[in-house]
Amino acid sequence: MTPFAGEGANLAMIDAAELGLAIASNKASTSAKLDAAIAKFEKKMWKRGAAAAEETRLNEEAFISDEGLERALRVVKSYGPPSLFSIATAAAITIAGFASAYQVYRLLRR
Repeated sequence: MTPFAGEGANLAMIDAAELGLAIASNKASTSAKLDAAIAKFEKKMWKRGAAAAEETRLNEEAFISDEGLERALRVVKSYGPPSLFSIATAAAITIAGFASAYQVYRLLRR
C-alpha cells in the first residue's frame, strides 16, 4: 500500500494483533478449526484494508497532479486541528496494540 493515507502501519498492528489472537485461541484446536479462524480473520482483514487502499488511491491521484500541493493541503485541513482527545486516543490505541501483541507472544510461548 502506498503511503498516501498513512494507514499501513495502523493496519499492520491491528492485523497482527487479530491474527495472533485467532491463532492463540485456536492453537489447541483441530487444523480445520484453525484454518477456519484464520479464514475469518482474513475476511475482516481484506475488508478493512480495502477501505484504506481506496483512500490511499484517491489521495495518490489527488496529490500527484498539477494541483497536488493545493489538494494535499485541503485534505490535511479537512481533518481539522488535532485535539487533546485525538492525541490521547491515538496513544491509547497504540498502547493497546502493543499490549495485545505482548499477550499473544506470551500465549504462543506456552
